[in-house]
Amino acid sequence: AVRGQARYDGNGFDAPQLAVRHRGQDGVLALRSGAHAREAAHAFEATLDAPMDAADLFARAPELDWLAPRVHGRSPWHLEVALPKQAVGDSIGTLHLQSSLVGTALDLPAPLAKPAEQALPTKVQLALPLGSGAIDVAFGERMALRARQQNGQTGVRVKLGAASVDADPPASGLVVVGRTASLDALEWIGLARGGGDGGVPLRQVDVLADELELLGGVFPDTRLKLRP
Repeated sequence: AVRGQARYDGNGFDAPQLAVRHRGQDGVLALRSGAHAREAAHAFEATLDAPMDAADLFARAPELDWLAPRVHGRSPWHLEVALPKQAVGDSIGTLHLQSSLVGTALDLPAPLAKPAEQALPTKVQLALPLGSGAIDVAFGERMALRARQQNGQTGVRVKLGAASVDADPPASGLVVVGRTASLDALEWIGLARGGGDGGVPLRQVDVLADELELLGGVFPDTRLKLRP
């Protein structure tokens, strides 16, 4: 359901505050087109602020569906859609999402494990339509990833201790680089688990860890290099 007011004229329309209800949750939707868009290069813009289930969001993107079973809870999210006047390549626009992730637990190995009550500023950026480009995700400064799906295969590049990824993902499988305060090596290897049950096969690991958790021990200032 959508309620609110919109203004139409010969240059487009502007609906700055529409009350919406989706899956039992209240939110605020804004729509702008033509001359009313905030950016002159955009033909259409939309924003939505509403509580959402992060697992549902990740499950809708095939590149991130391996994360969905490890994400539990609901958090406030801010979404922005922009459709430019001139399309770029196969993309007709962009979708940006932001959340504090308060209310969402991450059942992932260190350094990404997070209880629901803890904040972890998270950003997601992807091209529209889904599948027309890579997806970029940043979990604060703990970890960033770039994922792409092509020809039925998913490639993921993870950079620990960073808010962005500066290289393309592999054609398929998981590559992990960077530096982190702590790393649970076997848990991450188990998460990849050779591509079975929604996993992504591990291709390469090159990580510096202040504390590496391995086989029940903790090893300080350790570099882990692995190429299965």
